[in-house]
Amino acid sequence: MRGRWGASFLELFFVAALLLLFGITTYTLVSVGGNTYRRVMEKRDDSANSRVALSYMTTQIRQHDRTGGVQIRSLPDGGDCLVLTDYYDGEPYELYVYLYDGVLRESLLPAAEPLEPAYGAEIANIDGFKLTYAGPAEEPERAVRLNVWAGQGSNRRENAVTLRLHADPWQPGETPAAPPATLAVEIIP
Repeated sequence: MRGRWGASFLELFFVAALLLLFGITTYTLVSVGGNTYRRVMEKRDDSANSRVALSYMTTQIRQHDRTGGVQIRSLPDGGDCLVLTDYYDGEPYELYVYLYDGVLRESLLPAAEPLEPAYGAEIANIDGFKLTYAGPAEEPERAVRLNVWAGQGSNRRENAVTLRLHADPWQPGETPAAPPATLAVEIIP
């Protein structure tokens, strides 16, 4: 039956059904697109954080590659800790690189100071890292293997590197060697 405006109920029903179908389709596409974008951004962030953490630790190990300069220790919570020894005004300082509350952190302390993990400077958000000595069987301290990961499940991004140390390995109980007092630089024109 036709109404006042010349449209039947059936025609109005089909128009309303098409509008509803269009609305549901639009909502589904926006929802799927938003979820896909969120997952892509999480993967990108996890990958970037993993690479930043690995690059930071690699650079620090290379800068401290001298006898007694690079050590792997365990934290009280059982996690790995990279300890890098340096000297300032003749006094030994230790740079601790560790994971605390899902964040890679660093703390520079005098050698005798205890580490307070919560007060470290934040480097990158990662889910974990593993440090191991990876040198040959007779001298395992000649190389350090770093594994860094971020993300969970299928989104997990892991990066790894093995660094060969050029300095003599440090032995527990030894005092790390101090760097040379002066550095001679010759500029050739």
